[in-house]
Amino acid sequence: MGFTDKLKVGIGWRVRKVIKVIKKGFRRIKKFIKLVFKKTKEGYFRLSGVFRGRGICLLANSKRLKSYKDKHKGERCFLVGNGPSLTSSDLDLIKDEKTIGCNMVYKIFDQTKWRPTYHCLIDVMFAKNLSEEIAEHVEAPFFVNLTAYHYMKKRPKDSTYVYNVAKEPYKISNNFLSYYVPSGATVMSFMIELAIYMGFSEIYLIGVDCTSSLAKDSHFIKDYLSDDMKQMDVKRIENRLKAQDLTKEEVSEYYRQKAIFAYNKLNDFANERDVKIYNATRGGALEAFERVNLDDIIGGVNA
Repeated sequence: MGFTDKLKVGIGWRVRKVIKVIKKGFRRIKKFIKLVFKKTKEGYFRLSGVFRGRGICLLANSKRLKSYKDKHKGERCFLVGNGPSLTSSDLDLIKDEKTIGCNMVYKIFDQTKWRPTYHCLIDVMFAKNLSEEIAEHVEAPFFVNLTAYHYMKKRPKDSTYVYNVAKEPYKISNNFLSYYVPSGATVMSFMIELAIYMGFSEIYLIGVDCTSSLAKDSHFIKDYLSDDMKQMDVKRIENRLKAQDLTKEEVSEYYRQKAIFAYNKLNDFANERDVKIYNATRGGALEAFERVNLDDIIGGVNA
């Protein structure tokens, strides 16, 4: 190799090294900016939440959300999960109760006269891919987090968003009007926080089997989620955990552990506020809340 060739190789090596250092620097700057933005956003939500809680500087959305504060004080409600234990006959039992449904529970509407009093969704994947379908079927007042709200091309007419801040591990902000922290595993944590915010003193869960959406027979109908959406779900957790080639079983266990952690936190939070949360699900794996029999509740034994 001649001198000229050696010079070219040397220069090329130095240029590549400089480019590598610059790229590394940009990644660090990007990471720093992202962290600052995250902290700034949380600080903004906390500070603005103080004003919103006092009725100051309220946007139309915050006014709607504030109007639900203690709206159902002292009442009971039923939160409906979409697990395999959910049946139309159980929904018919609670058709005259205050209820909160979620996600694609409308897929059971053709089997029951029950309709939810309120409807919730926080999953960005659903918001991106199913917003038109959701808007078509949801007629109840609709509650969603801000992130999912922005991804929805179309929304139900009566929609209210809640500010959300990503934190690990899951915590309860104690000011739902200010912001809430997603559990990263289940919409039910959002529903429970909403129910407590609304003032319900007795909260009953049905169809909350604590099963992953990726597990076999994980919902009340066979094709609740398409195979494409299940694969999206796996990819999302791989990105979140910075892992590759996770099995559906590994992702399911991740969701289960996150959900159980959130439920235990919520049970402690509710007990401190003299709110009772009961698990009226028929079977399932959720043991964080005291179990009760739905037939007894509706029959008046524990009402």
